[in-house]
Amino acid sequence: MRKFFKASDTARDQDEKKNAFSRYQAGTYERMRGVLELAKAHPRNPVAGEALRFIASTERLLGSEPKIDSPSSLAPALELLCRDHARDPGMRKVCSSLSSYTYIESVERLMRVVFDQSPNRNEQGLACYALATLVGRQSHDIRWLRERPEGDMSYKDLEDEWGKDVMMSFLKKDPDSLEAEACALLERVSSSFGTVSSPFDGDRRTLGDIASGELFARRNLAIGKVAPEVEGRDHVGKVFKLSDYRGKVVLLSFSGNWCGPCRSMYPEERDLVQRLKDKPFALLSVNTDEDLESLRTSVESGEISWRCWWDGGKGPITTRWGIMNFPTLFLLDRDGVIRAKPVPRLQALGQAVEALLEPAK
Repeated sequence: MRKFFKASDTARDQDEKKNAFSRYQAGTYERMRGVLELAKAHPRNPVAGEALRFIASTERLLGSEPKIDSPSSLAPALELLCRDHARDPGMRKVCSSLSSYTYIESVERLMRVVFDQSPNRNEQGLACYALATLVGRQSHDIRWLRERPEGDMSYKDLEDEWGKDVMMSFLKKDPDSLEAEACALLERVSSSFGTVSSPFDGDRRTLGDIASGELFARRNLAIGKVAPEVEGRDHVGKVFKLSDYRGKVVLLSFSGNWCGPCRSMYPEERDLVQRLKDKPFALLSVNTDEDLESLRTSVESGEISWRCWWDGGKGPITTRWGIMNFPTLFLLDRDGVIRAKPVPRLQALGQAVEALLEPAK
């Protein structure tokens, strides 16, 4: 990795950067295959579990999920972890890092075994939360894929990546049952593991806080539902509510100056506010900066030209709404009904805002 960063920093163009990354990938895969063989040969050695966890975590550094025909060591490493090391300390990190791998059966199997067998409450609780996240994403992905028109390239790309049999098996699952299981697992997290610390760096909340917010989001933030009330203080301490803007089309964002993608949207957001200043429209944000002064500076300088609640990091508003990704945006119509969520493509949302402003629509 050190060699890769050095080569990347001194690269003269993008081709040299790509070549450096390709060498890094090839070398890392080669070493992971060697590590896998050692773990297979010495299953009782305590270092074997650490070696297999290295493979599981290192896969995440190699870019996107490995293709079905790639030299990936992930699936066999997970099978060995599941068989020989599910009770080892440190398994929570593996479970947390793999919750986006919705199509790999061995990921789900590992999470279930760790949740069932780990003697450590923290490990068990974080495995339960990771499983809830995985199952919830499966439900979402199945619904999304079933809505794709025949011949859609999104589906074809996934089929090419994972294989036709994997995708056919995945799509046979019932998204409603998966959604119900995700909610049940989150309730278990909240009731049994609520005091376990968050697995996310810099997040001071507990698993109970996070799980409660995600349950609230699943039950109250679906498209077609009236958005729940938001109440808080702006950058000068004045209290205001989301319901104060009933009768206007509202674009509600969760963002912060600490978030690069959020800040990159500021120019577009200012343009949208300026373009629709005479229309019944409002852009409102829940600002998640730790320091109130950061928000004040942005508002006073004109960088942010719309009203914001300051939520003090991942505060009560962000936690209640179950927001995990930034930026996250919700489009509300004049009655406060959620019409789109949570897509950060502002250009498309701008068009949707203007459509909702047309009286005929």
